[in-house]
Amino acid sequence: MHPVRLFLIAAILFLSASIFAQTDSLNCKSQVQFHLVNGYSVSYLNFYSEQSALRLKLDLGFSFNDDSGDQKNSPGLDSRIPDNTVTRKNKNNSQFIMIQAEYLNYPYKISGLRLFWGGGPFLSYDRSFYQTTTEQYEDQGLNVYRSNQLFEDEDYSFSAGIVSAVGVELSITQNISLIGEYNFYIKYKWFKKKYESILIGTQPISSYFNETSTVGWNLSLSNIKLGISYRF
Repeated sequence: MHPVRLFLIAAILFLSASIFAQTDSLNCKSQVQFHLVNGYSVSYLNFYSEQSALRLKLDLGFSFNDDSGDQKNSPGLDSRIPDNTVTRKNKNNSQFIMIQAEYLNYPYKISGLRLFWGGGPFLSYDRSFYQTTTEQYEDQGLNVYRSNQLFEDEDYSFSAGIVSAVGVELSITQNISLIGEYNFYIKYKWFKKKYESILIGTQPISSYFNETSTVGWNLSLSNIKLGISYRF
């Protein structure tokens, strides 16, 4: 089945379940959730009753690193060893975003502990980038060699599918709770990878470029995500 068609069917079923959920105006409350362990996300829940809720969830992830270093070798007492200086600069960063819409059901409640499960459609985008620049200078007396090398690796993917959630909520106060949940994803994923290497030195320019892309179905499980929630 085409991924867009699958996503539309999941969205229609999800909205239908939300519209026909039983409404209890006395218990209709809202809740915000923050997952802080094994992933970062923020969610908004609208409770139709004490047993059902609609959750809109945004997962975010990012990282950034930029560093450089020098390595120098001097001939010292042994003139056979050439002067050699190598400078390396590294850059790497990643970004991740996922949007989820889920219908949650709370079938069991034991004292301050509540179990919940549910699911719905999602969309996600993931990208990672790595770059290394190496500059080398070598002095061998009459001969001087210089070279610059650039290496880049970039991966990114787009996914659409259905996510299911199973978890627990432990009340600490009337409004504050601790939450833990486990997710299972069925998704159609489009993945692309780019690789490039360029060497400029005393020899003619040498370069290499490769780009591959794959599409297909994928099943994945998340780690147990932990967080805190506030109900109002």
